[in-house]
Amino acid sequence: MKSTSALFIIIFFAYNFLNVFSYEDWLSFGGTGENNINNNRNSDAEKIISPKNVGSLKVKFIIPVESSVSATPVTFQNNVYFPDWAGFLYSANARTGEINWKINITKTYLPQPSDPRAISRTTLAIDPKEKLIVFGTQNISGGSGFVIAIDLYGKLVWRTLIDEHPYAVITQSPTIFDNAVYIGVSSAEEGAASTVPGYVCCSFRGSFAKLDLKTGKVIWRTFMVPDNYGRPDLYSGNAVWGSAPAIDPIKKLVYIATGNNYEIPENVTNCITNATTPEQKSACHDPNNFLDAILALDIEKGDVKWVTRLSSFDSWTVACLSGTNPQNCPDPAGPDYDFAQAPLLVNACSKSNDCILLAIATAKSGITWALNAATGKIIWFVESGPGGVGGGSMFGSATDGKHYFVSQSNSRGKAYVFTKPSPKSQPATFGGAIVSIDILTGEILWQTANPTQDKGVAPVSYSNGVVWYGSNDDNGHLFALDAENGNILLDFVTGGTVACGPSIVNGIVYAGSGTFDTLLNDIYTTINVLSADCPTS
Repeated sequence: MKSTSALFIIIFFAYNFLNVFSYEDWLSFGGTGENNINNNRNSDAEKIISPKNVGSLKVKFIIPVESSVSATPVTFQNNVYFPDWAGFLYSANARTGEINWKINITKTYLPQPSDPRAISRTTLAIDPKEKLIVFGTQNISGGSGFVIAIDLYGKLVWRTLIDEHPYAVITQSPTIFDNAVYIGVSSAEEGAASTVPGYVCCSFRGSFAKLDLKTGKVIWRTFMVPDNYGRPDLYSGNAVWGSAPAIDPIKKLVYIATGNNYEIPENVTNCITNATTPEQKSACHDPNNFLDAILALDIEKGDVKWVTRLSSFDSWTVACLSGTNPQNCPDPAGPDYDFAQAPLLVNACSKSNDCILLAIATAKSGITWALNAATGKIIWFVESGPGGVGGGSMFGSATDGKHYFVSQSNSRGKAYVFTKPSPKSQPATFGGAIVSIDILTGEILWQTANPTQDKGVAPVSYSNGVVWYGSNDDNGHLFALDAENGNILLDFVTGGTVACGPSIVNGIVYAGSGTFDTLLNDIYTTINVLSADCPTS
């Protein structure tokens, strides 16, 4: 059992460079600048921290919080904002760590009476023009899936319940574009199928929605499974639950990826059982059953522009992992190889400057897929690591415009033999790894093993030649790697499991520590306080 206690945001600080360069705020899950809507998790304007000095960074200060922080902290106007797993939102001075305000989500933002366990696990999204902060909520056990907008002082502006299903939650981080909020709807029904005695599974339908930024009004909503009329014996599942939507402002498309089915109709199951090829199995499904898929939707109306389904069958619930409610595990059961992340958008350009916009994402299968963002055609794919229920890859990848950086969890602890180990990495591991892939060709360029031999589910971040990679081990290692060769330049011990991908702004790295395991009901966290200067070289 991992220890439980208060948690903190760790901030690395490069004193001597502060304010020398202009910078952009990290406004949402996707990063700074255009990365904000491309889901690139890239800090383009960062010029202070580099491969030359990152190894010398130390903690400047910490921000005390009530519980684990797994959402990437966001910054705006010299303040940093983030939620924790105790159900609080925070605003703190980005330079000193002094807390401006700390607000309980349930008591302040939800209709009363509400379940006191409401939290937000989403990275907040800030609109700098309207000065609004948008986030999603959930109860620990499911429900209370609101999308909420507040002002910079924490005052409620609007609250919208997109889905009234009792287990509907919001786990995907929002993306704001052109006075609208884009966000997916997920559920905890997959878990309830296992934990609630006698539960009749399942009826939730994953969906994706566009909301008016100023009012919270739902402009459109697109479902990821056919209508099941609330019945538990038809199609269900296909949650939209990972990272944040990516948007192409030129083609006016928004890109997402989906989860697995919970249940499918009996006749479809029989068809799949009798099929002998993946193509035959895929043909058994209703065309509107978008399981384990990458999609592009029109941002004006929500129409599906294209969909590329990347599994032929994947019906699964948590009941497949436990002896409780065995009737709620589909027979046959799929591998649970859905997407815990949305695709990122990046232009892949050849030496002759022929460019193609790619939508790239890695599934829990461990396979990285690169699709033509205009058509959905598969351009390349590569097995970048072993698959598993906990990944494969989980909560987000990053790019510098030429390379795709992905964390491979290897949740099943399989023998993972590298084809391109980085110069200082071991050549194989039973744990997780961080991988660099050429975005143009899909070639693996380097693989670096997690030195702790543990998993890594945190979103990857990139800044100025440095890749940031968090580990699930009890001590909570946060690694900074050289983007060119995969060598580890910094190994910082946070004291608690790292599920938070850091944000990097103006020589400061904001990194949360601790993660909440919804299956074990255990909060993983610790406290650490360090302070030191960063040298100028």
